Amino acid sequence: MHRMSHWSVPYFYRYFKSFLYFRQNREKPWLTKEVNELLGCWIRKSDIGFEWGSGSSTYWFAQKAKFITSIEHNPEWHKIVNKKITDKSIAHKVKLNLLPEQKTPPQEEEYVQIIKKIKDNTLDFCLVDGILRDQCALASLQKIKKGGILVIDDIQRYFPDTINTKAPYARREGDGYQSKTWQKVGKMTDGWRQIRFSNGLKDTGIFFKP
Repeated sequence: MHRMSHWSVPYFYRYFKSFLYFRQNREKPWLTKEVNELLGCWIRKSDIGFEWGSGSSTYWFAQKAKFITSIEHNPEWHKIVNKKITDKSIAHKVKLNLLPEQKTPPQEEEYVQIIKKIKDNTLDFCLVDGILRDQCALASLQKIKKGGILVIDDIQRYFPDTINTKAPYARREGDGYQSKTWQKVGKMTDGWRQIRFSNGLKDTGIFFKP
């Protein structure tokens, strides 16, 4: 796996540029700028979404879509997000679930499998940005409707690079997928239209279900 040194002038330039962007856009998801712009135009008020990993994305999606189900594993962060949802008067548009990761997970961990309660082909979008990402991504595929999208943050850590990214710790073509589960996700989305954006620190991938 290619590991670019973090201690370089170009890296710090990209870091500073990203820092300024998020400082000026505190209410936007911690995704790449281009992905936020695309989602800002793409999400409709009638859309239903699902995400693993709550935070600024939860508030942002709730303000743009009809409803968002959010899964969080950290109890302290869950309290913070829950309070902000209440303060923003958008609790009626969010279902925020606290599901801590189990130290000895059973065959089907609830954090991942809670999406099974969602009917197949009903989600307009799904964001994978929490823990157990490979399992979550795989579990989401049947739940996304035709024309819907799957968003995977930090995708350079899991999928082989397709854009010659400068993000550190990116997997190159020869590295393959990060796990057998990611490989299965890659195979099952092979016919989906895909796009990947990078800010030089991380990549975010979007998969469009045909």
